Amino acid sequence: SSAGDREDYLGTLLGGAGSVEEAKLVLALTIQRSRYRTNGTYREVMNGLASLRYEGGDGDDLLVADLVARYGSVGGDAGEIAEAALAEGSTFRVLGLVLRALRFVEVGC
Repeated sequence: SSAGDREDYLGTLLGGAGSVEEAKLVLALTIQRSRYRTNGTYREVMNGLASLRYEGGDGDDLLVADLVARYGSVGGDAGEIAEAALAEGSTFRVLGLVLRALRFVEVGC
């Protein structure tokens, strides 16, 4: 996909919409390509996605909690993600913020 397509996709997530399953896949692939796949950053999230930790009834809430807890490790603003976690469409907004911090638009997945 082009950088423009990725920017549009990111805008959709930040707007509180999209497909959670698609966003999880994009997140996992982006983490794989990023420099933040080391211990203490988003490697544990990538492993959680692979082991289906974020599936089922509480899966989205667990994912949001894990993403929020690690956001500072990629230079993210804690206040910004805390606000997004409380907003309607929070799962999408949090995923969008993390993808933005992981430079999804520039790097791709």
